Amino acid sequence: MRHVPLRAEDARSALLLLLGLALALFAVCSLFGSAAARVDVAAGVDGRFLVDTLLMACAFLCLVGLRVFARPLSAPRGLRALAVVAFVGTVPCPLILATPVWPLGIPCVAAGSVALVFLWWSHACTVGRTLLSLVVAGAVSLAGALLALTSFLPAGVPQTDYLSDMASLASCLLLLGVQNDLRDRLLQVSVAESRDRRRNRMYSRLGELNYFSVGVILGADGGLWVLLSRQADGSLLPPVLLMGAALVAAGTFLGVACRARGFDMERLSKDYLCATLALGYLLLPLVGGLGTGLVYVYLVAVVFVQACIVFLAGAELVRFEELSPLYSFSEAAYLVGGSVVGALGVFAVGLLVPGQALVASCAAVVLYAAVVQVQLNRVSFPEDWSGADDPAPAASAAAPGEPAPAPEPASDDDGPDDKLIPAGSYLRRRLDDIGAHYGLSPRQCEILDLLARGRDTQYIMDRFTISRATAKTHVYNIYRKLDIHSRQDLYDLIEGDDFTSLETPGQGINPRV
Repeated sequence: MRHVPLRAEDARSALLLLLGLALALFAVCSLFGSAAARVDVAAGVDGRFLVDTLLMACAFLCLVGLRVFARPLSAPRGLRALAVVAFVGTVPCPLILATPVWPLGIPCVAAGSVALVFLWWSHACTVGRTLLSLVVAGAVSLAGALLALTSFLPAGVPQTDYLSDMASLASCLLLLGVQNDLRDRLLQVSVAESRDRRRNRMYSRLGELNYFSVGVILGADGGLWVLLSRQADGSLLPPVLLMGAALVAAGTFLGVACRARGFDMERLSKDYLCATLALGYLLLPLVGGLGTGLVYVYLVAVVFVQACIVFLAGAELVRFEELSPLYSFSEAAYLVGGSVVGALGVFAVGLLVPGQALVASCAAVVLYAAVVQVQLNRVSFPEDWSGADDPAPAASAAAPGEPAPAPEPASDDDGPDDKLIPAGSYLRRRLDDIGAHYGLSPRQCEILDLLARGRDTQYIMDRFTISRATAKTHVYNIYRKLDIHSRQDLYDLIEGDDFTSLETPGQGINPRV
């Protein structure tokens, strides 16, 4: 059985990843937050909002380009080119925004930001789920704290605009000190092969819907800020301070959640998305002053938590299924594209319903979140499904005409998995034929081996260092493909002979006609 690739987890590499990712997040958030202020022609709230929307649209095109040019970018020269783009786009190019040729700086800043975040995220894909959750939580919190601190600097000080440039420079320099052979090996996987390994298109669309819905809500929050700024007449707290506070809150929650044993963060998207958002959006039109800022921080923190969840799931899937990081990261185009749609949607609502723009926008976002949650539940596994945790003992199938051996107990002290089901044995051939007959992916075949030996979800999580949601989703997909509903059904399928004959070792599949 293949082992899921996992980078050696030491304190130095984890600290380097945390610091580099935090500086990259701070630089990108600061750039996107201050880009409109650097552009002289972006007068007023509406003008700055349009500049930010243009930045997001350019970032969307850059993410699409990552997938289109994935093959050349995966080569060593391509990675060096991405590093150059990250440096040029986030260090010198922001200075162009303060000049008359600022339209040239918008796509450059967007490309540099996308390249910088991708380079650090590609390293994060090689880290186990628990450590990665802690690293992301720490990086988000640190980036938020830096953003909040910059909001207290005097307005108009030239050095304030260059803090993000220095953070970008430091982040690029830290990239030079990272050696990651596993990342380089994953980058050699082609986009076509990555797409083939994700054979279940329904669950691919589930991930795309997750990205897009989070982006729509994030963009809607940006549009709501425009509406709030119009009503408050400048009495709101600085947006950089609110953004930093939201990042700190999101990072703190992620850190606590990943340390809570048995807590499934993915359920926040599946079950509690609408409820958590409705709590904030229903209060936002009712409060004023400081309360408006606190509720807005809550809403932005919720969407940041959702974004971290989908990115953690994407990084875990890259390592577990051995996909190309470029292929997976380019799916963030759905998030960025959704943010443009959400921002323009709220902006349009404000024009259509000028008298009740805030109330109408909040109601529209809550309605959208409710529809998305229903769709997510339709394609996800039911919470009361427990096929992977059936207490039945593992069964070892015997050849026809031979007595069945006693089930093998599932013990955590067993040796390597490939020694427990020897190559060439009847059970080994039977499982291989079942996997080929029902079109299971290589990873699903490995999980099928564990299920045939009586392993439960917790063991699969520990064995592959993945989250509970990923383990349950893969087991559920196996049961769905095999058209079974319990562990006993699996044993009956293994012991049956309804679609193949195994009279000789290595005999092929003979489907019934």
